[in-house]
Amino acid sequence: MSNEIPRRRLLRTGAAVTAGLGVVGTAGASENDTVETEGQIPCVDLTDVEDRTTTISASGPVPEQATGIQPGSQMFIEYPDGTTAGCTANFIWRDTSTTIGDDFDDERGNSPVFGDDRNPLYIGAAGHCFLPGNETADDEAGDDFEKTYDVSQLTVKVCKNCTFGGITGLSFVDGEVYELGEVVYARQALPNDEGTEGDEVGHDFGPVRIPEEFRPAVDPSMPQFGGPIGTQDGVVPAGETVCQYGAGVGNGEAFATAGTRGVSEGDIIQKDVDGDGANDSWYAGIRASPGDSGSLLVEYEAGQGTDAAGVLTHLTTVGTAGTTVSRCIQLPKRDDIGLELDVVRGNEDVTT
Repeated sequence: MSNEIPRRRLLRTGAAVTAGLGVVGTAGASENDTVETEGQIPCVDLTDVEDRTTTISASGPVPEQATGIQPGSQMFIEYPDGTTAGCTANFIWRDTSTTIGDDFDDERGNSPVFGDDRNPLYIGAAGHCFLPGNETADDEAGDDFEKTYDVSQLTVKVCKNCTFGGITGLSFVDGEVYELGEVVYARQALPNDEGTEGDEVGHDFGPVRIPEEFRPAVDPSMPQFGGPIGTQDGVVPAGETVCQYGAGVGNGEAFATAGTRGVSEGDIIQKDVDGDGANDSWYAGIRASPGDSGSLLVEYEAGQGTDAAGVLTHLTTVGTAGTTVSRCIQLPKRDDIGLELDVVRGNEDVTT
């Protein structure tokens, strides 16, 4: 098993800025178009960018209101080979099967901090942000026949201030980041994997534990658009408006341009791979650039974000595609790792 994320998985920042690679328009598909997956949205390689951030200590004071651990936060992943990649976080998740007061110091490394009935919190990302290009799951989730990866080798941080993203986020003067806990689950599907029938979209997700010490810094609301106020059951119907917020190169460099709206095109696969009756994937006429990997898709109505709908993971010939929220909830259950995930609504106070 390789202990390195191949550098080809990370898009070089210089090339991304110069050529604008990975930027997708908002053109929809006609009935006669064949939608093809062009590959995963790449992480942006920040290895050679001067890191001018400061890591906030878990033992130190945290702000009274969140300024970074929230949907759309820029996420930095440090790999054991010395590379650093930038992705985007999606939703705040809770594990409804466990409370902080439980004795759940298990294989996931979750240790109780407070003796109460609060659920542990996580922040989501794309699974491919945590996995090498030839391995499909973390060691706990993978089956015997799969090539798996030890995600405990990774260090994951999110920005405190989401005003900046892209390349600017890491090099911003006096920027601060929170070092998160362990990656508790990671999965992706590769082209022509057994069980996906050649459809790799809809199997890409990974949550990271938020240390209880940082709970006061958590804000579950989506920047710019607000929400989520609920969870979409399956895919947003074709023709409905959706919104996205990400920290990708170019668009995600500053708060004002990090959010965008587009149109849902429905389910890219249009078949039930696992036979559970769930929509696994979505696609939409919405932009994406390197570093948007993992960012959130939310249904948009009456000028605001409504239901949590999906996670951006792939580029297609007509736009962007990814995993539905209902599929993100189902994946850890299928792999039987003891996570019962639910999206935290944007108006919930989880800080205390």
